[in-house]
Amino acid sequence: MKKIYILFFAVFLFAQVYAQLDTIAGWTFQTDSVELSVLADYGITGNVGNYDIRAEVESTAGQLAITMTNGVNAPGDFAATATGWEDGAIDKCWSVKFKADGYQNFVLYSKQRSGGNQAGPRDWQVQYKLSGGTWTDVPNGAVTSANDWTTASIEALALPADLNDPGSTSIYLRWIMTSNIDINGDTVLATGVAKIDDIFILGEAIPQEGTVITGWTFPDVNDTEFNANLGLADNLNYDLRAEVESTSGQLTIELTNGAAGTGDYAATAAGWDNGANDKFWSIKFKADGYSDFKVSSKMRSGGNTPGPKFWQLQYKLSGGVWADIPGGDFTIANDWTTGVVDNLPIPSDINNPGTTSIYLRWLMTSNESIDGVDVLSDGICKIDDILVTALNYNDVEEILFDSRLNVYPNPSNGIISIVANEQVEWIKLVNMQGRMVMDIQPETIMISIDLSTLANGIYFVQVKTARGNQLISRKIILDK
Repeated sequence: MKKIYILFFAVFLFAQVYAQLDTIAGWTFQTDSVELSVLADYGITGNVGNYDIRAEVESTAGQLAITMTNGVNAPGDFAATATGWEDGAIDKCWSVKFKADGYQNFVLYSKQRSGGNQAGPRDWQVQYKLSGGTWTDVPNGAVTSANDWTTASIEALALPADLNDPGSTSIYLRWIMTSNIDINGDTVLATGVAKIDDIFILGEAIPQEGTVITGWTFPDVNDTEFNANLGLADNLNYDLRAEVESTSGQLTIELTNGAAGTGDYAATAAGWDNGANDKFWSIKFKADGYSDFKVSSKMRSGGNTPGPKFWQLQYKLSGGVWADIPGGDFTIANDWTTGVVDNLPIPSDINNPGTTSIYLRWLMTSNESIDGVDVLSDGICKIDDILVTALNYNDVEEILFDSRLNVYPNPSNGIISIVANEQVEWIKLVNMQGRMVMDIQPETIMISIDLSTLANGIYFVQVKTARGNQLISRKIILDK
């Protein structure tokens, strides 16, 4: 128990110093069971419980036997321990393997110690490779061991950039002996002991293209409700409106030719006269757990019936007041290019809004039409291709060892197995666009699911257990 508290504190400190880093893989050897302890017990899904630490002999493709003895925080704490390091220079090593798709800027932590009465190797070098590659020294990765846990402590050693974003390719690290000298300056004997503990690899999640939170592309000329046709499932119930703030009224919307020309449609409204700082297009959506919002849209004015020229994008949270989006003032014309807004960032005060609704509006800021005269009542404005995206870091967060649920293999070539510690009430699979692509009710603690009909990519497995009071979520990668 003591070690668990210390490790949580250590991980907390890592998060403070390297706030952008997640634990990719970690080995802390929390029990004296070799079978269990050699497996990673910290990290992202796919690494925890799957990849082990080894003491290897390159020349023979063999391994040294590992036992668990007193670790950094003994008693009650353990470290991977091995003998048999004699004649091991540039041949014998500790090694780990992990995966880190979508991560970059890796750093390494580890602690090593040599036996006192059974003096082990003194000189080590951290090396790395990608699967199928060759071993290469990590700069500044030379380590000198002693009969303590501090001399050979590695703190935030930067790993080379050629490991960044490895996709589904495995990353290997090893701590290789670089001489046959023991910590006493003599030759390492077969009885010489080497220990390793508290290995952590941290990495920075690469920002993904935003998940579509909500969107309107008006694909159906028969649509009379003007509800969103893209985005998270709950947002498909929210409509686009053309509103009049002073009267709490709405302008009538119809569908006419859209940005893509014949066969495409755009929301269209007249009645913009005397609408400066009063009349606007508006949308509403929810985005619990999301942040880093961006908005895109296209607007156009009528030619023969010119509409308003000057506009400002604004935002608010439910119950708040409208505020300008910086850089969100623009003009439109009788074309689909002048009034384009492309991935305009929305201020961060709407990040992680919980269940609070977010509102955006495109507000007239002048009564001047695109022809330079006052807008008349028949002046037309069109809007099309509205898209709001955001990032959800919660869906790619690290997972410390969690006995409630295991989803494997990850990445998957088409079949995943789900094992829970109690009966599963339901399982949902959601894609990166927030759309649910699978919904099952297995009423069991173990199930295999065939994903072979789905496209390759990132998905989120959401599981509700019979007695659980919250959703358990795991990110998986489908790579058939």
